[in-house]
Amino acid sequence: MRRPKHIGSFNATVFSKDERFSGTLTVRYNGRQTDVAFTNPSFIPVRVSLREYVLVNLNAEYKLRPNISLFARVENLINEQYEEVFSFATPGRAGYGGVRVRF
Repeated sequence: MRRPKHIGSFNATVFSKDERFSGTLTVRYNGRQTDVAFTNPSFIPVRVSLREYVLVNLNAEYKLRPNISLFARVENLINEQYEEVFSFATPGRAGYGGVRVRF
């Protein structure tokens, strides 16, 4: 229950020649899985099947100086609609970014 029979992931990272830029693409596959639904008014659990899905994430970093860098990432790049738990929504596409300073 809540454990897919098949899962897989792929990561690929590239660096610029001067190594100031790096970018990583991550692809995760989660196969079909079963869950329990309590949709019956008597709250008797019913087995349901959750469909398989693929998540694609992308992140990048650019070093302005040895101790200062800009970073950004996009999670769920293709805006996959999926469920990890029956009838509970999961996040759609989301983007994050910022400045990293190391002392």
